[in-house]
Amino acid sequence: VFAQSFALVFAVYCYLFGKTQIKLRLVSIRKSFAECTNILQLGLPIFIVNTGVAVSITVVNFSVGYFSEDNVDYLLAAFGLNTRITLFAVLPLLGMMIAFQTLSGLNYGALKYQRVRASLLVACQVTSVYSFIITLIMLSFPEYIFSFFSQDKQLVRMASEMSFLIFSGFFTMGVGFIVSAYFQMIGSVKPALLLSGARMFLFLIPLLLILPYYWGTLGIWLAYPVADLLTLLMSVYFLVDINKKLKLIALSEKR
Repeated sequence: VFAQSFALVFAVYCYLFGKTQIKLRLVSIRKSFAECTNILQLGLPIFIVNTGVAVSITVVNFSVGYFSEDNVDYLLAAFGLNTRITLFAVLPLLGMMIAFQTLSGLNYGALKYQRVRASLLVACQVTSVYSFIITLIMLSFPEYIFSFFSQDKQLVRMASEMSFLIFSGFFTMGVGFIVSAYFQMIGSVKPALLLSGARMFLFLIPLLLILPYYWGTLGIWLAYPVADLLTLLMSVYFLVDINKKLKLIALSEKR
C-alpha cells in the first residue's frame, strides 16, 4: 500500500510541478463518447486476459475437487505454486510486449511500415527465445525451483510432475503475446479481442471441463499444453498474414 501510494504521489507531483512537456489539467480532459468507446474497446483485450486467468483458476479448482478423490489439498497447493511461477515468467513477457507496442506504435503512426515489420519479427524472435528458456528450465529443474517455495517433499514432487504438462507449451507464449499486441497497437479491436480471449475462453476453459471426463485430473493439466499449441497455430496464421501485408505496403512505398 505504501509503495503504490508513493508511486501515485510521485507521478502527480511530476505532472503538476515537474518539468514535463504535458501538464495535467482537469479542464483539458474532454473526451467525446466515441473516443471513450474506442479507448474502452482497445482496453478490452487486457481485461479479457485477466478475467480469463481468474475464470480458469476457478475452473481448475472445481475440476480438481470434482474429479480427484484424494490429495485434493495437495493438488490445489501444487497448482498454486505453478500459478505463482507462471506469473513470474509472464511478467517479463508483458514488459517486452509493452516495449514492442511503444516502438511499433510510433513507427506505425509515422507510416514507417518497414520498421513496424522489423520490430514485429524481432519481438516474436526475442519473446520466443525467452519462452523456450523458461520451458527448458521448468522441464529440467522443477524440483529445484519449487523448493524455494516449500520444503514439503510431497508438495514439491506433485508440483514438479504437474509443471511438466503446464509448462511444456509455455514456449508458445511469446508469439501469442506479440501478435495480440500488434492488433491493439493498430486499433484493430476484433482480431485483438479474438487473440486475447482465444487461449483462455476458446481453448483452455472448455478443455478444462472436457478432458477430465476422459483422463481424470491428468486431463486438467493436459489442457494447458493443448490450449497453448492451438493458440500458437492461430497466432502464426495471423502473424503470416500481418507480415505479408506489411511487406507489400513497405514495397509499394519504396516504389
